[in-house]
Amino acid sequence: MNYRQVKKILKTKYRILKSRKLATPYHKNKLKHSFYILKIAKQINSGVATQCYKTFLLHDIGRFVHPLNDNNHAFVGYKILKHDYKMKEQYILPIKYHECDIDWENRLSQDDMFEDLSLEDKKKVIYLTKLLKDADVISNMMSLNNKKNIINFSITQLEYLDNFLHDSICRKYEYTTHADDLIYILCGIYILNLDESKQFVKDKKIVIKILQKLYKRNHNPDIKNKIIKCLEKYQKEIDHGKK
Repeated sequence: MNYRQVKKILKTKYRILKSRKLATPYHKNKLKHSFYILKIAKQINSGVATQCYKTFLLHDIGRFVHPLNDNNHAFVGYKILKHDYKMKEQYILPIKYHECDIDWENRLSQDDMFEDLSLEDKKKVIYLTKLLKDADVISNMMSLNNKKNIINFSITQLEYLDNFLHDSICRKYEYTTHADDLIYILCGIYILNLDESKQFVKDKKIVIKILQKLYKRNHNPDIKNKIIKCLEKYQKEIDHGKK
């Protein structure tokens, strides 16, 4: 499949969803996300992203096929691309595991399809999975922070800020505001895999911009003080080369 064919597959799946009256603004945003993530990946590693564009464009295809089973979209997408489009494992194994957080390398290494690959292909799959996961996290950070129609930036899940302060990822609870969602996504910096990805976040000042926006929009003094601590902590880590 060439780029044009891959693009057509993705847009066709969305149109089918729309014709069944199952498409929502969420799915429209995910369609844009699929193209945006490739753009980000190219800025992190142009060579790999250009060669493996199919992986990035189709990583969320499962969301458009079974919209009512969104939590399992990575595995659904993998099966569709494997059986319906006969895509090679090297390109679709990263899709299967792109939503796993901490234990993805262990789960990938035990996958029968992964075990059948050559040592060289295994290394390529591991790197591609890292790049896909990183670009996915960064894309979510940037798109959420760039939304123009935000009404409520009030933070209600204070443990999310605590997680950021303690270098910990967040488990997704029932957040009630967009600000909580931003902090949840922000903690994704602690699962970035590649130094190039961390440098991209640093160069674009993504974390700092989000924290500054949250500081400006929240009026609770305790929350503002905690956000300042987050800013100071992150800036200190940048100065010491940690991020």
